Amino acid sequence: AADKAPKPAPEPDIEAAAAPDAADATEDAEEEPQLPPTPEEQIAQLTDAVAEAKDKHLRLRAELDNFRKRSQRDISSARIIGKTAAIESILPIVDHFGMAMMAADQENADIATLKQGMQMIHAELERCLKALGLEKILTDGKFDPKQHEAVSTEPSDDVPAEHIIREWKAGYRLGEVVLRAAMVLVSTGPEVAAEEAAGADEAAGDDKA
Repeated sequence: AADKAPKPAPEPDIEAAAAPDAADATEDAEEEPQLPPTPEEQIAQLTDAVAEAKDKHLRLRAELDNFRKRSQRDISSARIIGKTAAIESILPIVDHFGMAMMAADQENADIATLKQGMQMIHAELERCLKALGLEKILTDGKFDPKQHEAVSTEPSDDVPAEHIIREWKAGYRLGEVVLRAAMVLVSTGPEVAAEEAAGADEAAGDDKA
């Protein structure tokens, strides 16, 4: 039999041989302790952090200033719009009042006609104020210190005590806000009852003395 040809030697596995070396290098890198930052590096890191915080603070401050300015402009605009609406509704009344004054300057001016014209202007003004939300405070009931101001008191046989006898000056409120309290005269009740109450107060004062 003819001699068989020799088989070629297998090629060495380079990747398999290199794998243990790579693993050893990784283990060495993991085991190698990490050095703390030098003082120069720490100063550089703190400087960057301070600069970033300062920049953020300046941006927030600028945003706050812009927001405050926008708010002030919005408030001013709202006030102007509110005043404009109120003035526009009152201007016709001012015109009518001027016409009434011109009519009063005429030699043949009729007092009754002028009075009627003034009453119409007054009614128109009240309608205008009511449309703006203004309400007249009622003064035909019991005295309320939250919306009434007692100018004086007097006894009354017809009006119960702590009730309003008559109005001296009208009061007004806008929603829940009292713009001006109504000035009123308040009853102390029948005159005899008022005198008895005053006597009881004096007697109580003497007992305490």
